Amino acid sequence: RRFVKLHESLTPLQPLKDKMAIVQGLSGKMCKGGHSSWFGAMGCWRSGGEHDWGDIICHTFDGLMASHLPGIFPHVGLSIGGKVMGGPSIHEGVVYPGISAIAKNRQLPYQATPLAAYKELFSVAATSDEDLMDNRLNGTLLDFMVDDIKRLEKRIAGVDKEKLDIYLEGFEGLRNRRRALQGVEAEVRKHAPEVSDKYTSKTETDRIEAHFDIAAAALIAGLTNVITIRPDTLSVLYTGLGVDKGVHGLGHGEGEDPIGHRRNIRKFHIEQIARLAKKLESTPEGDGNMLDNTVIVYFSDAGEKHHASSTQWPYILVGGLGGKLKLGGRYLQYPSYQKPGHHTIANLYITLAHAAGLNME
Repeated sequence: RRFVKLHESLTPLQPLKDKMAIVQGLSGKMCKGGHSSWFGAMGCWRSGGEHDWGDIICHTFDGLMASHLPGIFPHVGLSIGGKVMGGPSIHEGVVYPGISAIAKNRQLPYQATPLAAYKELFSVAATSDEDLMDNRLNGTLLDFMVDDIKRLEKRIAGVDKEKLDIYLEGFEGLRNRRRALQGVEAEVRKHAPEVSDKYTSKTETDRIEAHFDIAAAALIAGLTNVITIRPDTLSVLYTGLGVDKGVHGLGHGEGEDPIGHRRNIRKFHIEQIARLAKKLESTPEGDGNMLDNTVIVYFSDAGEKHHASSTQWPYILVGGLGGKLKLGGRYLQYPSYQKPGHHTIANLYITLAHAAGLNME
């Protein structure tokens, strides 16, 4: 046993050191390196090029967990940006960052606008006349759409009916989720976050903080069991931290003190993780608290550096996952790539899957 002091950018996790582990030495050479490994970072396959995420071969790890541990919202994705229909990256509304999938050729959506994410998740907690009217209209519209599709199905057959079945499944899913939300209205109202200026701010740090507030509330209110937050893209400019270049520019050494800026960005991310973890830790659950039954995984979508080779892929894990993970105060350095005893990122995901009760190899 040896003792290692946390890097300055990781110090927000110091109070949680007995519930965290740092894992290094894993490789992801089955993925594409460079700026991003896209779906490969959680799917462990080679996908896409520099600007195109390519084919979606199967589920990613978060999509797998969403199917294995379904909630009212099986998966909640929160992002600072992404693409729509393969177009340029945008920073508002529903986006597709190209990192999460529920199945082959079915990627998972993310919400880039905190206020819209709040309304989607916590709509049953609405109190204003306008929001209450929107809820009633949405419910009436869903009922009408489901009934209308069922009537149309009786008059068609073949391929057209199969296509219509997919639409019906989607609308019925939305209606069932709405009814499930009404069943937990009191709990949602109790834990819904307070909407502040952060939810409409254009400053990236404000929006990221709002996303983490939403994530904590969604978990505590029991709305979901799986959340993926992507607080970083190449085009993000962290003006709230006084950073003078975008993430891509920092990766290429542009501006003053790019390494220092990147450390400050990482420390900001870690501060948000610590806030989330402390909220879960203060929420009783079973014989302990929610953090005991949760695992937070922090990692890059590319690997060890800006133009990654994927031979080294560091991870930070916080929590316990029902006592199935031995994380407390551990620093694990596995043998390097191509050395005896080496492990890959796929080995880590398999370990997490086993801890979550999913028997897979």
